[in-house]
Amino acid sequence: RGVACEVVEDDGYLGSGAQYRSPAMRFASNGIPADRIRAFDYNMNSSGLNAFIDGVRQEFGVQKVHVAAHSLGTVVMLGYLLNATQAAKVDAYVALDGVGALCFYGNRCTSISAASLGQTHIEASLSPESFARQFQHFYGRAPTTTTITPEPGQIEIAGRALDFQVNTPATGATGQVWAINAQTGARTTATPHATFTIGSDGNFGPIRVQSGQPYEITL
Repeated sequence: RGVACEVVEDDGYLGSGAQYRSPAMRFASNGIPADRIRAFDYNMNSSGLNAFIDGVRQEFGVQKVHVAAHSLGTVVMLGYLLNATQAAKVDAYVALDGVGALCFYGNRCTSISAASLGQTHIEASLSPESFARQFQHFYGRAPTTTTITPEPGQIEIAGRALDFQVNTPATGATGQVWAINAQTGARTTATPHATFTIGSDGNFGPIRVQSGQPYEITL
């Protein structure tokens, strides 16, 4: 339906939007372009959320977005949805192990608790079982797969580094990527596979690596 998927994690406390990378890859395994899934990192409040959602809507040319919020993020979204103008921008919402999904102004809402899955608080937003329920809610059908389809050969990785726990970009920090032994975790070379510097937005990469090869990333 041309609806972008936007993600809010419990970024302002003990996590970040980077936690949602595995569900994002599961969406990609089901044909949802990875660049349509965005994370909003916040510092204990919802300042900037409305502008962020407006930016996603404008970028993809859509009127409404899908939202998945986890833990403290569900409190942020509760406040967001209480505003009728803002709520009208949300097509479907999933509250992940936080305050219950409350539906305002026709928004389609549901909640997924850790207890209902028999999983931990973090698993409730990231597990294959949670993903299946999120996908079903957003698209009205079961996903084709809940696995992450690996890419063969050379692939590109990228990431984001934020200062704990205020989620400000770790601008200027230097990072390294090391190939490691899968069994022992020991580095297999005397020099890093790649070196990078964190940008002003906190992002790094893309960096080309070998699919199936485990790596250690240091900062």
